[in-house]
Amino acid sequence: MALKRQTKLEDSAWKDILEELFPQFMEFFFYDLYKEIDFTKEPVFLDKELEKIMKTGETGKRFADKLVKIYFKDGTERWCLCHVEVQGKKEKKFSERIYTYNYRIFDRYHKEVVSLVILTDKDKRFRPGPYEFKAGLFRLIFDYPVVKLIDYKNRLDELKNNDNPFAIVVKTYIRLLEVKKDNDKKLSLKIVLSKSIFNRKDSLKLLRFIDWLINLPEEYEKIYYEEMSKFEEVSGMPYVTTFERYGYSKGLKEGMEKGIEKGIEKGIEKGIEKGIEKGIEKGIEKGIEKGIEKGIEKGKLEGKIESARKMLLAGIDRKEVARILEMGENEF
Repeated sequence: MALKRQTKLEDSAWKDILEELFPQFMEFFFYDLYKEIDFTKEPVFLDKELEKIMKTGETGKRFADKLVKIYFKDGTERWCLCHVEVQGKKEKKFSERIYTYNYRIFDRYHKEVVSLVILTDKDKRFRPGPYEFKAGLFRLIFDYPVVKLIDYKNRLDELKNNDNPFAIVVKTYIRLLEVKKDNDKKLSLKIVLSKSIFNRKDSLKLLRFIDWLINLPEEYEKIYYEEMSKFEEVSGMPYVTTFERYGYSKGLKEGMEKGIEKGIEKGIEKGIEKGIEKGIEKGIEKGIEKGIEKGIEKGKLEGKIESARKMLLAGIDRKEVARILEMGENEF
């Protein structure tokens, strides 16, 4: 369960930073393609379109995918599928899987797709190549660029002089591999990295990534937040600091799931009671069924609204609240 939770946190960390810093992501990892993109036109993230072609549970793997509409300098429009394999291991049919995602998008939306892959696994020998199929004179070759994060292990000095935020992202990943499961070392690493980015204009985005990637047991998290709060006071930060707002936001986001679960639980109880009451007249079975459904819906909504209220009081922007809770701005 702990491994699943950590993998889910890494998944969220990559998805968030990839969307928030997409131009920098492309510049750092895929510079040849970056040079061809017209970033005066905002990239459009196509999460709903991606959901329709991804089949959950078919591989048993965790990955962070973003489908993005981008515009090239020659005026053409392309779709780009950025695939980050989280906690990945060697897989014989990896290239076939990447090809499958690509043609599913083309088949459904008739859009040419550029597939890009980031591998976070530790296996130096795992180097997936192109997907190929040949029969007679027929030949299909699907090739795609792959970035292996462990390849940066011997380039850390080079990363120090790179101002791109993904230099920090890669350094965080490499250092985390080095400390392994030692919580004392992970805590020290998290504090050092967090302090090192405070003067950057993209500090909040990087802080979010570091905080989600370097996940610690509760007692260590408490030490981390106390240390960072002291650091902010010395640095002369405002009363409701960026770090405090983010920490509060993160706590709500993680706690929201528990809150919704609790809301559903209470909703079911109330729904059953109400359902039984109505069910006496219209049929107990039907009443319970409808009561449970309404109770679940009400529990979810109430949990989200309460979380939104607390986040707004903490000074978090309404648009950011709506994004985190996946709600419309007019729903709370």
